[in-house]
Amino acid sequence: MQKRFGFLRFTSFMLRLFAAICLLLGLAAGLALILGGNYQNVLGFKLTIPTAALWIAALLPVVCGLFYFVILYAAGGVLTLLIATEENTRATALGLANLRAPAPASTPEVRNPPPVS
Repeated sequence: MQKRFGFLRFTSFMLRLFAAICLLLGLAAGLALILGGNYQNVLGFKLTIPTAALWIAALLPVVCGLFYFVILYAAGGVLTLLIATEENTRATALGLANLRAPAPASTPEVRNPPPVS
Protein backbone atom coordinates (compact mmCIF):
# COMPACT_ATOMS: atom_id res chain seq x y z
CA MET A 1 0.00 0.00 0.00
CA GLN A 2 1.38 3.42 -0.91
CA LYS A 3 2.19 6.07 1.65
CA ARG A 4 0.00 9.11 1.35
CA PHE A 5 -0.07 12.57 2.94
CA GLY A 6 3.63 13.30 2.59
CA PHE A 7 3.21 16.95 3.54
CA LEU A 8 1.34 16.04 6.73
CA ARG A 9 4.12 13.62 7.66
CA PHE A 10 6.65 16.39 7.04
CA THR A 11 4.58 18.84 9.11
CA SER A 12 4.38 16.35 11.96
CA PHE A 13 8.15 15.91 11.87
CA MET A 14 8.73 19.67 11.79
CA LEU A 15 6.40 20.24 14.75
CA ARG A 16 8.32 17.70 16.78
CA LEU A 17 11.62 19.24 15.70
CA PHE A 18 10.44 22.73 16.70
CA ALA A 19 9.28 21.27 20.02
CA ALA A 20 12.79 19.98 20.72
CA ILE A 21 14.30 23.33 19.68
CA CYS A 22 11.95 25.23 22.02
CA LEU A 23 12.89 22.96 24.90
CA LEU A 24 16.61 23.37 24.26
CA LEU A 25 16.33 27.15 23.89
CA GLY A 26 14.34 27.41 27.11
CA LEU A 27 16.90 25.35 29.01
CA ALA A 28 19.78 27.33 27.49
CA ALA A 29 18.18 30.67 28.39
CA GLY A 30 17.55 29.54 31.96
CA LEU A 31 21.09 28.24 32.31
CA ALA A 32 22.51 31.46 30.83
CA LEU A 33 20.59 33.52 33.37
CA ILE A 34 21.85 31.40 36.26
CA LEU A 35 25.47 31.34 35.10
CA GLY A 36 25.45 34.96 33.99
CA GLY A 37 25.90 36.11 37.54
CA ASN A 38 23.69 38.15 39.79
CA TYR A 39 24.72 41.61 38.70
CA GLN A 40 23.70 43.86 35.84
CA ASN A 41 25.38 46.92 34.42
CA VAL A 42 22.88 49.76 34.37
CA LEU A 43 24.26 53.17 33.35
CA GLY A 44 27.71 52.18 34.55
CA PHE A 45 26.55 50.94 37.96
CA LYS A 46 26.70 47.29 38.93
CA LEU A 47 23.35 46.34 40.40
CA THR A 48 23.07 43.13 42.36
CA ILE A 49 19.96 41.06 41.71
CA PRO A 50 18.64 39.11 44.71
CA THR A 51 19.12 35.36 44.40
CA ALA A 52 15.39 34.56 44.55
CA ALA A 53 14.63 36.97 41.71
CA LEU A 54 17.46 35.44 39.69
CA TRP A 55 16.07 31.94 40.13
CA ILE A 56 12.57 33.10 39.20
CA ALA A 57 13.93 34.89 36.14
CA ALA A 58 15.81 31.73 35.16
CA LEU A 59 12.82 29.50 35.78
CA LEU A 60 10.50 31.46 33.50
CA PRO A 61 12.17 30.57 30.15
CA VAL A 62 12.54 26.95 31.26
CA VAL A 63 8.82 26.69 32.05
CA CYS A 64 7.87 28.43 28.78
CA GLY A 65 10.18 26.15 26.80
CA LEU A 66 8.67 23.09 28.48
CA PHE A 67 5.14 24.37 27.81
CA TYR A 68 5.82 24.91 24.11
CA PHE A 69 7.59 21.56 23.90
CA VAL A 70 4.50 19.76 25.20
CA ILE A 71 2.10 21.68 22.95
CA LEU A 72 4.13 21.30 19.74
CA TYR A 73 5.07 17.67 20.39
CA ALA A 74 1.42 16.81 21.07
CA ALA A 75 0.35 18.54 17.85
CA GLY A 76 2.87 16.47 15.90
CA GLY A 77 1.63 13.34 17.64
CA VAL A 78 -1.98 14.13 16.78
CA LEU A 79 -1.06 14.49 13.10
CA THR A 80 0.73 11.14 13.20
CA LEU A 81 -2.27 9.55 14.91
CA LEU A 82 -4.68 10.91 12.30
CA ILE A 83 -2.49 9.65 9.46
CA ALA A 84 -2.29 6.18 11.05
CA THR A 85 -6.08 6.15 11.54
CA GLU A 86 -6.62 6.99 7.88
CA GLU A 87 -4.20 4.27 6.76
CA ASN A 88 -5.94 1.70 8.97
CA THR A 89 -9.35 2.71 7.65
CA ARG A 90 -8.15 2.52 4.05
CA ALA A 91 -6.57 -0.91 4.62
CA THR A 92 -9.78 -2.19 6.22
CA ALA A 93 -11.88 -0.88 3.33
CA LEU A 94 -9.59 -2.55 0.80
CA GLY A 95 -9.71 -5.79 2.76
CA LEU A 96 -13.50 -5.73 2.92
CA ALA A 97 -13.76 -4.96 -0.79
CA ASN A 98 -11.69 -8.05 -1.59
CA LEU A 99 -13.73 -10.26 0.72
CA ARG A 100 -16.24 -12.45 -1.06
CA ALA A 101 -19.49 -13.45 0.55
CA PRO A 102 -20.08 -17.21 0.78
CA ALA A 103 -22.72 -18.70 -1.53
CA PRO A 104 -26.09 -19.04 0.19
CA ALA A 105 -26.86 -22.58 1.26
CA SER A 106 -29.82 -24.18 -0.46
CA THR A 107 -32.27 -25.06 2.27
CA PRO A 108 -35.88 -26.00 1.77
CA GLU A 109 -38.40 -23.37 2.60
CA VAL A 110 -39.98 -23.94 6.00
CA ARG A 111 -43.64 -23.09 6.26
CA ASN A 112 -45.41 -22.33 9.46
CA PRO A 113 -47.85 -25.07 10.43
CA PRO A 114 -51.53 -24.08 10.52
CA PRO A 115 -52.81 -23.00 13.92
CA VAL A 116 -54.34 -25.73 16.05
CA SER A 117 -57.85 -24.99 17.35
